Amino acid sequence: MPIYEYICGDCAKRSSIFFRSFSEVSVAVCPNCSSDNMDKLVSKFTIGRPYGDFMKNLPSWETMTDFDENDPQSTAKMLRIWKDAMGENIGPQGEELQAYQDIADITSEFESGSLDSL
Repeated sequence: MPIYEYICGDCAKRSSIFFRSFSEVSVAVCPNCSSDNMDKLVSKFTIGRPYGDFMKNLPSWETMTDFDENDPQSTAKMLRIWKDAMGENIGPQGEELQAYQDIADITSEFESGSLDSL
């Protein structure tokens, strides 16, 4: 059962449209403005894994000993570990935290002298 992602050429709204079978795939209509001026997008997909496989890839509790939930940098680091283990999209807030971690890494490398100044 396919789910296709589209963007409307009239209102620029993204939508995911579900079709019950591949033979039912037809002209998509924008749920926002009812336009049929829709362009199909290439979107991410995931491959389902058994629950046990998912659990094997998660970090152990021992790796979380230095995790401080009140420290954004620590939270971003743990989020990156979990994201890599799960292979999932972490959403806009997660991406923002991950960007914070990247900036913190660059800053600490610069301060330690391992990153050349411009």
